[in-house]
Parts: sequence; structure tokens; C-alpha cells
Amino acid sequence: MAVSLRNSQSALPIRPLALKRRVGAVLKALGRAGSSLSVLVTDDRGMLPLNRRFRGVDGATNVLAFPWRGPPRGGPARGPQTPGPPEPEPRGPLRDYLGDVALSAQTVKREAKALGIPQGELFYFYLIHGILHLLGHDHELGEAQERAQDQETRRLLALIPHDL
Repeated sequence: MAVSLRNSQSALPIRPLALKRRVGAVLKALGRAGSSLSVLVTDDRGMLPLNRRFRGVDGATNVLAFPWRGPPRGGPARGPQTPGPPEPEPRGPLRDYLGDVALSAQTVKREAKALGIPQGELFYFYLIHGILHLLGHDHELGEAQERAQDQETRRLLALIPHDL
């Protein structure tokens, strides 16, 4: 298991080793202990262009997930929501690469305050939510899928400490 972390914000204190261990515990609970992913913790300013480019939404959001689909074949790279033919199974170090998760610490902080819950709890909730997206969970397919993803996120959140 390898977690690549880039922290480009100052709104929340992120402890890299704790985050990597917690992601490892979540991946193990999902039966994906050998998998790897990257995590970007940014601010609203860093999240805005990602949300605009990949979702067509002009505003920041709490979390985005970009599942790894392999290198493009003979054309421009596909965005995370663009359909296309399935890519061949990656080989080598990318074989178990799940993809990238981006979180806006500013949005997490603002939403945690509005909801009256600890920032760390909401941060790790969204991080797990993003990891589940990398594994194919999609709450935008309907209410049943949204409930199932929410339940799985809460189950996994209960397995790890979620303080910052």
C-alpha cells in the first residue's frame, strides 16, 4: 500500500503519517491492502479549477475522486466522468493504483462548523467517500446507491481514529 500525499493548504492541520496509516486501514478493510492512491488536500482556490474542469461546476466542492483508467490510447486523456472503452489492465507499479482523491480543507472546515461535527470526522468521512468512488461506488446513480455508499463510508469511518 502506498499513499502519496500533497498538502497545499493551511486551514486544517494534516498529519501525513496518521493520514497514510488510516488510509491503509481503510484499504485493508476493503480487501485492497496492496493498492495505492494519491491524496491532494487543498483549499477552495485549488479545488475550483478541478471542479470546473471535470464536473462543469463553477465553485469549490468538498471532495473529488479521479479513478485510474489507464493511459489514453491515441487521443486526449478522458476526464473522470467521460465514458469510453475500458482500458487494458495496467501492468507493473500501476496495476493496483486506484486513482486520486482531492479534498478542500476550507470546505470541510466550513461544512463541519455548519453541521456541528468535528472537522476531523468530516475530513475522514469525505476521504473515505472519495476512496469508495475510486472503487466504483457512485451515489449519483440513485437513492439506493447513495444510501449504500453512505453506510459503507460510516462503517469504515468507525474503524479509524478521525481526529486531525
